[in-house]
Amino acid sequence: MDRAKVEYALQRNLTMGGGYGASKCSGSAWQNKPFLTTTVNSRAGSFEFWLQRMPGGAELQLRYQLIHAER
Repeated sequence: MDRAKVEYALQRNLTMGGGYGASKCSGSAWQNKPFLTTTVNSRAGSFEFWLQRMPGGAELQLRYQLIHAER
């Protein structure tokens, strides 16, 4: 398992949550850290922000998803 997270919908278009991420590259030890996430849903798509503590600092990621369904 790479990541596990739990989210709570604060509003219809806003969710916040937290989780735990782990990874292992060949030749290195397991790296595992907790993270926080916030997702904003709009007509332009879904914007997800991740904040995770890393060795020597922190990492902020932005993930974007757009789903188009034809009717």
